[in-house]
Amino acid sequence: MGSASSLITLENLAFFKRISVADYYKGYFSRELQGKSYLDVLRIKNEDKSG
Repeated sequence: MGSASSLITLENLAFFKRISVADYYKGYFSRELQGKSYLDVLRIKNEDKSG
């Protein structure tokens, strides 16, 4: 699972990590409730290019 590689460029960076479906479900169902979305765990923190 992840963004299509044809959509990822230097101007359009990926927002989420690429992982297998099995790993996604394993992480989703095994995590403890911490008030955050599971997608926050997978989010890539891209640096702001403007400054």
